[in-house]
Parts: sequence; structure tokens; C-alpha cells
Amino acid sequence: MTKIALWCEFMPYHWVAGDLPLLHKLGLSLNLAIPSHQIGAKPLHALLREAARLGVEIRAWLLLPDSQGYWPNANNAKSFADTVHRFYDWIEAEKLPLPTLIADLEPALADSLLLKQLLLKRHLPALLKHLHQPERQTRFVQAQSEFNRLIVELHQRGTEAWAVTYPLVVEDALAGNRAFQELLQLPVSGVAWDALSLMTYRSSFRDILGFSVSAQFIEKLFHEARHAFDMPVQAALGVVGTVGKLSEGGYQDPHELGADCQAARRAGVSEIQIFSLDGMHRALTPHDWINALNHEQKPEKATWADQGVRLLFKTAHQVLTQTGPDRPRSPLQIFRRKKELQTALTGTDRNLLKYLRQLIEKDRIRFFRPQR
Repeated sequence: MTKIALWCEFMPYHWVAGDLPLLHKLGLSLNLAIPSHQIGAKPLHALLREAARLGVEIRAWLLLPDSQGYWPNANNAKSFADTVHRFYDWIEAEKLPLPTLIADLEPALADSLLLKQLLLKRHLPALLKHLHQPERQTRFVQAQSEFNRLIVELHQRGTEAWAVTYPLVVEDALAGNRAFQELLQLPVSGVAWDALSLMTYRSSFRDILGFSVSAQFIEKLFHEARHAFDMPVQAALGVVGTVGKLSEGGYQDPHELGADCQAARRAGVSEIQIFSLDGMHRALTPHDWINALNHEQKPEKATWADQGVRLLFKTAHQVLTQTGPDRPRSPLQIFRRKKELQTALTGTDRNLLKYLRQLIEKDRIRFFRPQR
């Protein structure tokens, strides 16, 4: 049976301790946010001790101060590594069991907030201009080395290192490059992570694009990811509630969560991780959402929206790499391809799908054929 874990980001640790008996009863693990200022804190120490007593597995989701970016990436890899060393020195001194570190690879908090606003405004030129910063390739390579050194040291301590990041990196793996990773400064390729979790939040796609994909989108993406990466692939699903550093709309009801869990299981992921325990308390009650994790329901049918979103991923990736059978060969063609992506992002639900279908029918973009 596929393992299930819950993320927990903002709940006070003594509140989290109150949920430990339920997590133990249901066999759920906890990916616990540990901001760097909490290292050595008594409430954290007490929580980890109680979890060990009850047999609840906790993973360390270590986070930096907002001023340092909050999430680790190529720009703050050294600061993150130093924080990890300090944290595990404390863990070993206190003899606390915490055998897994999670590196949440995302752009710095300030950048993430700006990028989301530009996406919501459909301002693609400004988005690309912000991301195309000088020396990003050099920083990326340096960060790869920094993270690999850190992982070797963690292994010597008996600790695994997991990464969680955006599903865009699947396109890199399928193409055999690191275009999205370098653009967003998220080192996955070339780093010896013990497992990779992809934040495939259906509710976030709805927030940004204005329309919904089906659970079939989840299944297909993770099926491809499992064959693209040479490491265990985990499914981070969400969002439950509206709790998060970035404003989130969240699932509309627990049945959406149940459908996504079923899809991830069919794809054969090694673990399902739900964001988040905080949101379960905020949205309804933990029981309503936890009961949905294993709820059997009729599989959803694939939609044009599913294919449309993947087409947006692939088109954006092609713009970055300028490769493929229909690659742009001149500055004018590159500009036109960017304009096509801009047009797709600004469409309404109906017009977007109509536009994508026209591109396919005209053989303008040859990534997939519509099923007849």
C-alpha cells in the first residue's frame, strides 16, 4: 500500500503534538516545517520526543528566514547547508530520531510572490525578463556541488536527503536537459537526492490558469516522472484549505483530494504527501480530509484542459531550449513562439482550449494528437 504523509507548515508544535495519536492510528507520516529559528527550541524537542514514543515518523522540512529566501535554491545553497549542519548537530547531541531531511526547492519567497503575480497578470515578457538573470548557469553548477557535498555528509550521519519541487522539472528530464531548473534555480539533475517529490497541486493550476485539470493529469504526469527520474518519485498533492506562504484557493471538496490520491497510486508513486495538516484544520476537520485519502471513486475522464496544460509546459520548455522538430530558427520565430504562449496564457477556458486545438490541427505544434 502506498505510504501517505502530511505536510505541516504553521501549526504551533504543541498543537501538532495533539494530532500525533491520530497520525499514529492511521499510519501517517509528518513532513514537519522547522524554521531555522526553531533549532534547539523546547517545544520542537518535546514534539520529536513524543513522536518517537508513539512511533510517528517525522521528516525535517527545514526552512530559512524569509530574508534569506525561505526555501532553498541555487542562490542560497550555502546558507541552507550551514543551517542543515547546525540543525543536525543539535539533533545528534539530543539523540533525537530524524532520519530524513527535505529540501523544498523553490525560488526565494520574494521571487515566488512576484512570479505568481506576473503569472496571474499574464505578463509573460516581464516574467521571462525577471528570470533571465546573469550568471544563473554558474550559480546552478556551484549549487549542485554544494548540495552533493551536503548529501554525502547527511549520509554519513545516517540521514536521507529528499527534494520537493515543481512538476516543470519533468519536462527537463524527458528532454534530457535542465532548462526549467536553471531558469528557476532549482538543482534536481546532477544532485544525488534520495527521493524526489513533485508539487502537483491541482488547485494551484485552477488559481493561476482559471480552469481545472482532471485527476488524469496527475496520473499521466507521475507515470512519466517515474520513468524519467532515476530515483523514487513521490506525489505532493494539494491544496487542502488556504494555508500557505503563497495565497491558495485550495480544493473545493475532499472528493478532489480522493481522486488525486487514486490517480497517484495508479501511477505507482512511492509516497503520497498532502499539503497540509494545517489546512485540514482550517477547511473542515482532519477526519473529513483524511477519510478521503483512501476513498474509492470512479476515475475522472481526461479533458482537453489536461493536454492543454502539458502543452503549455512543453511549449515554454521549447522556447527556453529552442529545440525540437518545430524549433524557432530566427529572432522573429522565437518572438512569435513567445507570443503564442502569451496568447494561450491570456485565454479564457473556452478560448484557450480552442486556440490549443487550432495549433494542433494545423500541425503548428507536434507534441500530441487529439484522440478521435
